[in-house]
Amino acid sequence: MTLAACLSPSTVTASTPTPPVLADSFFSGQAWLDVNANGQVDAEDTPLANATLIVSLQDGTEFGAKTDADGKAFVSIPARVDYPITLRMEAPEGSMLKPVEPSRVTLKEAAGETVLFLFEQGRWRSSSTPEKKRTTLTPEAREQALRQK
Repeated sequence: MTLAACLSPSTVTASTPTPPVLADSFFSGQAWLDVNANGQVDAEDTPLANATLIVSLQDGTEFGAKTDADGKAFVSIPARVDYPITLRMEAPEGSMLKPVEPSRVTLKEAAGETVLFLFEQGRWRSSSTPEKKRTTLTPEAREQALRQK
């Protein structure tokens, strides 16, 4: 059986607006552990589970998802988004991993690709934590400092 729809020319009008297409926006990221510490994703690196992919919209709204065993995370936003948007990946909670630059990626348009994030072993120091100054003392200055104690 064949079904066909026919409209007479009198029922079609040029002034009928086309409704906007509403579509979800999808973003994906993948986290890797830089096993060989070369600063590049390569065959020696391993996927990093439980990292968090965060998508930040222009209005400050954020959406996030945890990476799976393959280091992959997918974020679906139930609306069209206005670009640019920012993606970042946070290390698994409680880990001593720190991101290798870039730790944030700004997308100016829909790219349709997975953004890769690389992490390395080390202590992550917050930018609000002041860096300790290290002073190198000459042997004479060291002796004098010890005498004053």
